[in-house]
Amino acid sequence: MPLLDPPWLPRTSLLVLSLLSLFAACSTEVTAVDASPDAAGTASDSGTVTADAGPGSPDASPDAGALEDAASPDATPDAAAPDTGPTTVQWEGVDLPPTLERWGATVVPLGDGQYYLFGGFEMVRGNLATTNDLMLVDMRGDAPVISEVATSSTPPARSRACAAYDPVGQRLILRGGRASGRALSDGTTWALDTRTLTWSVVQTETAPPGLVGCAMTYVASERALYHFGGAYDQPRFDWSDELWRFDLETNQWSRVTVQGELPLKAYDMTLAAQGDTLFLFGGGVGVHGNGEFRSELHTLDLTEGRWTRLGVDRVQPEGRRGHWMLVSSDGQSILIGGGESVEFPLDDIWLYDRSRSAWEDLTPEGGDMRPIAQGPFATALPGPGEATISIYSGMGDLTTAVPSTQAWLLRVSGVSF
Repeated sequence: MPLLDPPWLPRTSLLVLSLLSLFAACSTEVTAVDASPDAAGTASDSGTVTADAGPGSPDASPDAGALEDAASPDATPDAAAPDTGPTTVQWEGVDLPPTLERWGATVVPLGDGQYYLFGGFEMVRGNLATTNDLMLVDMRGDAPVISEVATSSTPPARSRACAAYDPVGQRLILRGGRASGRALSDGTTWALDTRTLTWSVVQTETAPPGLVGCAMTYVASERALYHFGGAYDQPRFDWSDELWRFDLETNQWSRVTVQGELPLKAYDMTLAAQGDTLFLFGGGVGVHGNGEFRSELHTLDLTEGRWTRLGVDRVQPEGRRGHWMLVSSDGQSILIGGGESVEFPLDDIWLYDRSRSAWEDLTPEGGDMRPIAQGPFATALPGPGEATISIYSGMGDLTTAVPSTQAWLLRVSGVSF
């Protein structure tokens, strides 16, 4: 016998109740999460850590210990909180070629996974010495391909210089650094024509002073180089907060005046560019055991000429110098690691997500598959696309300054560099 409507309940009320019940059922269906192992996923081992990445991050590979997206495919992302995928990192130990057993080499990205490495400290017959070797590192294959490059009219040997590459003019521009315990303070700007492999001195009307631990990067939209900071040598013993611009069309330097929350004086910081934005992290004044090292992340909007400090009053990495930094291809994620604090060497990994204005500590916990904390100046070279990053060498001992013999691959999923 069919159930009849109660005579005291109006049909309009029944219609409202039916609609509310249908709405509740649909809401429950949209927010349901598949609890199966295939949907949840887990970290592959103790050497893998996950954190939320920025918007648009690709799904991580299961082989890298990624977590799969467990959200319903029918769910509509909230515009204020975009759908995010996981970012994973995992270390793998590899053999270090003897040619890369050095620290303080100048890293020059050429684009698409190729790099020049110039100079640095290496061991020669049991003694620590600077070199002016130039090496080409190709990260586009399954394993790095490293070759020495013979050049003419080569600049004096040095470490901790700053350099950048002009892909239009096919030139490497080099400045500053330290050689045999003294800074190269003459302010010379060197250029390598990568077609003829010949070095030459660029004649300029003015230029930044020669500084140790300066930073330089290429900005494609302006076809210019930007140069920040560095340390003066004796007898001044001071640090710089100056920003300079090198016009690659006119071969002239100019001092840049900017506004906003300016970075403090520093050396051994990192500087990178994506689009019309510069990214600057870390560095400091003083030396190990007696100094002040920064933990601030700044961006410079080149169209407005204004510095902005990111991630204020939040959990953030230890202040450091001599670290490495990588900026994602969309400029939304910044990955930093290594270097040294005032008190001890560091082996951590941190990710800054600009969409959430927050740092995430991705440092793998436990296990032997991770670098031993060492001194500063390890070299990070990402491959193209979703990155496998090679971390080379660094200072193996802060007391003896002997180069490390460690080498690692850092597999990063969820972010493209």
